[in-house]
Amino acid sequence: EGTVGESYTATLQATGNNIIWSSSDKPEWMTLGSSTGVISGTPTTADTYTFTVTATNASGSDSKQYTLTVNKPAPTTYAITADVTPSGAGTATSDKTTATAGDTVTLTATANPGYRFTSWTSVGGGTFANSSSANTTFTMPSGDVTVTANFVQVYTVTVSSTAGGTATADKTTAAEGETVTLTATPDSGYHFDGWRVVSGTVTIQDNKFTMSAGNVEIQAIFDRNSSGGSSDPTYSITLPSRVTGGELKLSRRYAEKGETVTLTAIPD
Repeated sequence: EGTVGESYTATLQATGNNIIWSSSDKPEWMTLGSSTGVISGTPTTADTYTFTVTATNASGSDSKQYTLTVNKPAPTTYAITADVTPSGAGTATSDKTTATAGDTVTLTATANPGYRFTSWTSVGGGTFANSSSANTTFTMPSGDVTVTANFVQVYTVTVSSTAGGTATADKTTAAEGETVTLTATPDSGYHFDGWRVVSGTVTIQDNKFTMSAGNVEIQAIFDRNSSGGSSDPTYSITLPSRVTGGELKLSRRYAEKGETVTLTAIPD
């Protein structure tokens, strides 16, 4: 038995003097000797080779057939490790712990509460079928590899409203730095009066805000229209969201003349 890429040697012995060895098949593998002959070489392909070997001297010749079966080399396997970042954000698994180059590995990422999967990355090469999908496949490279499931922390977005309308956000959870878009829809006989930040440190502008590193609660303020079906003129009220030593909050950002607006100071 031989293997591709590995040196093979077989020694033949004949009785007598002045022996000459020859091979009718693959003579380049045959080494001559006085009484011994050697079949040796390094096979490059997997196959079955037949050697008809003849030992000759003055007394005559004798032939014998030898068969060498060359096997494919065992495939080289490499380690695959599934990791998670940041630590504790979720889990990452692969259906294989070792694989050969070109093998397909199935990957699964599962986020823990408060986190969202974002992408797969690898150290050591290889190719993802879809790096932005939590459930994907990966083509193994020639070498050990670590695949990492990346997660981002997310925070809740809660939207409520006063009587007279409904309000929604385009996201129920968002990561720090993401844009959240708000929509306010007044009921018949009411008009939208502005947004109030109930909790969280965000600034709403053009019905949008950039998510902070913390949960946010927003309230839409609605007021009843004045008689005649049209609202009185409303005026905007602007304050800095934070001041030295704490934070200022308004009960509403818009008000008609004569309406009461509550200003609350929240110390740090």
